[in-house]
Formats: sequence, structure tokens, C-alpha cells
Amino acid sequence: MMPNSPQSEPRYKLLFDLAADAILTGDSSGDITDANRRATALSGYSRKELLGQSIRVLFSAEEQKRSPLRFDLINAGKEVQTERLLSRKDGSTVPISMNSKKMPDGTYHTTIRDITHQKHLEERLKATNRELEAFVYTVSHDLRTPLATIIGFTDYLRNHSGETLDATSLDALWRIEQAGEGMLATMEALLSLATAGNLERPEQPVDLNGLITRIGFEKEQQLTAAGVSLRATQLPSLHVPETFLMQVFNNLIGNAIIHAGQHNNCIEVGGDRHETGTSLYVRDHGSGIPQKDRDNIFDPFFRGSTSGKVRGTGIGLAIVQKISRAYGGKAWLEETPGGGCTFWIEMADASPA
Repeated sequence: MMPNSPQSEPRYKLLFDLAADAILTGDSSGDITDANRRATALSGYSRKELLGQSIRVLFSAEEQKRSPLRFDLINAGKEVQTERLLSRKDGSTVPISMNSKKMPDGTYHTTIRDITHQKHLEERLKATNRELEAFVYTVSHDLRTPLATIIGFTDYLRNHSGETLDATSLDALWRIEQAGEGMLATMEALLSLATAGNLERPEQPVDLNGLITRIGFEKEQQLTAAGVSLRATQLPSLHVPETFLMQVFNNLIGNAIIHAGQHNNCIEVGGDRHETGTSLYVRDHGSGIPQKDRDNIFDPFFRGSTSGKVRGTGIGLAIVQKISRAYGGKAWLEETPGGGCTFWIEMADASPA
């Protein structure tokens, strides 16, 4: 049976009305030409009330200003997916996901899904994360003082009583100090991880080109010792706190210096802005990361199988991932053609409301 045959129309209408999601069809002007049962139940309007109305009737002026209806993209043949607040007839609002597309005959098809339950789960998850972060912050902060005391007294004993201690005792002091410094570094990393994502967006965008130049200056000795150079293309600016961007690129460039490979290799930093956000990368040409380590590379405290004697807490890439997600994006790893790693980060850019 052909889909457009007269016999198929009742079946289509039945499927249309029984769909779990709200479905609206519209003409080229954006006026509603049909609505299924779920659309009337979700909006509170009857089918008769919806027909002939602009789809804008379902969204307040404030919501349309916050998230405009993109007829320009739909007319260009693109499928537009958004999350927004639908205004019901009784004045209440419902969080929805909305998917709109222009069909070959010039009409519009829009599916709408109630995501109230999903939003409740997201809020519960955020609350749980806030509690966990507060706990980590408190524990880390409270442990810093006694650790600093331990490190300070071991240093004092070595400097003031070193002549009276035998080699075994001096070695024990050194081991205590090293363990204390390692634990203190872990505490500092936990504090950074706990607080990442808690700052508002700055009013003025951060100049990434200047930021990378400063990092290169600060790491000049490390770059020279490793025999590698740092090169950046023209980078876009971002409305993300400079503190967090420094953490992201300090971690990624620091890792690249350690694993850059042979002398005369170059660490590359680049990126650009696109429709959904800003993508940035740090690329090295070293030995790369084994496949078995890649799934866990952004996990807190994960130390790869090639870490060897390189000092670290295993928290740096977890911070990179957390900051990326806090600003509407993500971090991921790709293999550099010819060998090495390219770490990508994506962030949404927006000026503060």
C-alpha cells in the first residue's frame, strides 16, 4: 500500500493521534494546521482552538526572546532541536524538548516532548553534586593545615637537627616530607575539582591568545628542557572565567610537554567558533595514549599505564572535563595523525545574562 494512497490516510491519522509525543503540523507561515491528542493535552488548548493559530501562541514573549523560534534555519532545510518552556492555556509552564523540520511539501512538522521528569532528575543530580562538592571541599580544606604542619616540622628537623641524625633517620624524614607534599598536592587538586564550575561568566570575554602567550612564558623553562616549542593559531575569545581557562590550558599544555616526544616537536594550540559553541585543541606529536587507557583518561585520580615516574595526582584531566561540562560542552581525546594526542574541548559561549 502506497503511503499517500487514500487507504493509508486513516492509518496515518490513527498513528498521529496515538503518538506519545505532541505533534503539530503547520503551513509556510507557521500557523498550526493540525494537532494530535497529546498536543491538546499538553497545551490545554482544544484542537479547534489551536488550528489557525501561530505556533508562537504556545510560548511567552519572554521565552521567545530568550530562545527565538528559528524559522530561518528551518526554511534553510535544517532540523532544529531546542529545549524551552511551553506556556499552557491556564498560564502554567512546562519544560519541553522541541524538534522542528520543513517537509518536502513545504509544511512544518514539530514534535514536542514533556521533559518535566527529566528536569526534576537533573535538579536532584545537581543537588547531590553540590552536596558532594561541599563535602570534598570541607575535608580537603580541613586536612591542609595538619599536612602543612607535618611538612613544616620535617623540614625544620632536617635543617636544625640533621647533623645529629643518622642516614636512616634522614631518609625517614625525607619520605615523610615527600608523602606529605604528595597528599597536599592531592588536597589542592580536590579543592580545584570541587570548586570548578561555581563562577559566573565574566562580562568581558577572555582573550585566549594572550592567555596562551602567558602560559608559554611561564612554562618556558619546561619547554626548553623538553626541547619542544609552543605554537598557537588565532584563537576566539570566550565568556568563561580566566581562572578556569588557565586551569584547562595549564593542564593540557603541561601534559603535552611531558609527552611531546622527540626534540624539535611542536605543541599546537588552535580552535574556532561554530554554530553550537567553540572548539579548542591542544595537540602533541609524542607516543600517544594506549587504547586501553583512553576510556578512563578523564576519570579522577586515573594514572595511565605510561605515567611511569612522572609525578602527578591524576586529577588534571578530570578538572578539564568538569570545566568543559560546566560551560555547556565536553572534552575528548583523538589520536594525532602520525602519532601523539590531540585533546579537544568544546564550550558554549554566551555573555552573562
